[in-house]
Amino acid sequence: MTTLRYLYRGIARAAFAVTDGGLRPRSTGAFAYVFHAGEVVNRTTGRILTVNDGAVAGESDVNAVLRHQIDQHAGFPTAGVSTTPFYDRAEHYATHGHSGQPGYVLKIDCELLSHYGVRTYRVRGVVPAPSIPEDDEVILVAEDGGSLPAAIVVQRTEV
Repeated sequence: MTTLRYLYRGIARAAFAVTDGGLRPRSTGAFAYVFHAGEVVNRTTGRILTVNDGAVAGESDVNAVLRHQIDQHAGFPTAGVSTTPFYDRAEHYATHGHSGQPGYVLKIDCELLSHYGVRTYRVRGVVPAPSIPEDDEVILVAEDGGSLPAAIVVQRTEV
């Protein structure tokens, strides 16, 4: 992660207030998961987990990364918060694909992450085939598995 200076998170305006400024994960607690044989990993297509997906045996953060990103439309809840190193991808998510919906892009300073105990998981380094490779997704997880500290956000841009 030392090569990235900033990460970006796009969030719709309506969701911004609900999620304490876009820094609350969908779930709290340990960033770990155990996959089970025959588990459906894509609710839309009904696809089940295969050995090629990158899951490991037992409870692990690797499995949590995989579960977090594998079916993004389903929004499986984890203690992770999705970010991208690309402003334009964050803007896409903030505006729901430039549909006219207003939102915000939050600029996160990577140099502050370790100071605040925020762990990073670069999806392409964990998952063999990321579901949205153009995002180059980086999942951020607070040390306590809760909300990310607001102090890591150095700029908020309305889009």
